[in-house]
Amino acid sequence: MRLDKLTTKSQEALQQAQGLADKRNHQAIEVEHLLFALMGQKEGVVLSLLQKLGVPLTAVTERLQKALDRLPQVTGGGNSYITPRLKKIIESAESEAEALKDEYVSTEHLLLAMVQDSGEAGAAAAKKASIRKRSLPISAITPGSWAPRR
Repeated sequence: MRLDKLTTKSQEALQQAQGLADKRNHQAIEVEHLLFALMGQKEGVVLSLLQKLGVPLTAVTERLQKALDRLPQVTGGGNSYITPRLKKIIESAESEAEALKDEYVSTEHLLLAMVQDSGEAGAAAAKKASIRKRSLPISAITPGSWAPRR
C-alpha cells in the first residue's frame, strides 16, 4: 500500500475518513468512513458521478450514518489505524490504477475498488449504501472517461 501514489483528492478523502473516525471516537478507520468522505467532497468526482448515475444520495448517506453508528467507540486516547478491510480496498484501487495504466490512485479508482470487491471489504460498505456494481457501469467510472481528473 503506497499512500504516496494517491492523488490529492484521494489523500484528502483518506484524511477526512480519519477525521470522521476520530470525531466519532472510532479507533479503526473503515471502508464506510472512506466512502462517506468521498461522498462528502462537494467538488469531487465521486459525488458528481453518483449524482449523474441517479444514486439516491440521501438514502446512501443515511445508510452510511447508520453503519457508522454501529461501529465500536473507544475513549481515552489511542491511535487510529486503517483496518485490513480498508487496506484491501486501497490495494485494489492501486491494482485498478495499474491496470488502467494510471500513475496515481484517484477517487474513482477507490470507488471502483469498492464496487468491484467480491469479498466483504468494499462490497459490504457499498451494499450498505445501496451502491451496487450493476448501478455503476465500469465504463462510467473509469478514471478520465467522463470527467477531468482531480
